[in-house]
Amino acid sequence: MRKLMSMILILFISLSLSAQTYQHIKLGEDGKVFLDDKKAQADLILDMSKLISYDIGFSSTNVIDFSSNPTVSSSFSLPVTLRNDSYLSGSMTIYFYWKVISNQSLSFDIKIDNSMMNGEKTIPWRVVVQRGAGSSSTLKTGGTTSLENFASYKLPTGKLGDVGARSITIYMGNETIKVGSGDNAETFVGIDLAKTDVYIGTYTGNITVTVNVE
Repeated sequence: MRKLMSMILILFISLSLSAQTYQHIKLGEDGKVFLDDKKAQADLILDMSKLISYDIGFSSTNVIDFSSNPTVSSSFSLPVTLRNDSYLSGSMTIYFYWKVISNQSLSFDIKIDNSMMNGEKTIPWRVVVQRGAGSSSTLKTGGTTSLENFASYKLPTGKLGDVGARSITIYMGNETIKVGSGDNAETFVGIDLAKTDVYIGTYTGNITVTVNVE
């Protein structure tokens, strides 16, 4: 199943509890009181259906814990800068997140289009995907465009669920460009207009995350 926006599923479970609530009082022939232990059973149903949930999607803001309110969207606009009439650059960071309460384990795969498209016209792009603390992988035009199991969910011991997020940084172009020299040198990812034809218009690229139930 492939999702580009948040997903909520509801499952149902119930728990049965027993209660022993009284003793039966019995009088003997001599008028003495004898306690004859008896049991009263009551079946109590604890409905957990509203707790089992899957909230998975893309957000422009990070998700830290269950109290975080992600700014969910399925469409983002990449800002573009024309530098020195020679280079185009643009980048932004979004987040893939999950807020899950479930016994089921999940894994997430990610894939990008090979290029951003404007009709039949194309421009290259680069997407850096966080895989963990201090770890990332790069997807880009003309290179690797998919990544399996870049993140996963598993029910933590002693908890009902867990929250997680991975940053996804998107760059226009897939070429690392160096401008200047010495202390004034600057390195960035962009497009050299002398090497790449770029036309006025709207370019779009798709990022797809597939959710796998383990």
